[in-house]
Amino acid sequence: MTIEERFDKLIERHEALTQGLELLGHLHQEGEHRIARLEQAMTALAEAQVKTEGAFIVNEKRFSQVTRNFETVLDSIKRLENIAASHEQRLDGIESQH
Repeated sequence: MTIEERFDKLIERHEALTQGLELLGHLHQEGEHRIARLEQAMTALAEAQVKTEGAFIVNEKRFSQVTRNFETVLDSIKRLENIAASHEQRLDGIESQH
């Protein structure tokens, strides 16, 4: 193999290495962009999760308040039922006396 042939092979290898490094550089940049987009997506997801958890806590508190209100109303209805039954018995007693 002559010096010129060796030199041509060396030039070919150098060009191949240069192209390989350029490709590697582009792949690295693309990877960095993907990682940045993933980090943004993860941040947005975490923020959405915090909002959802906050809304869940608020809704849970509201549901607890509604439950307490319902129990109060139910208790009041039962008391009114007892009062109505008592009045009905009293009226029946009054009517039977006449």
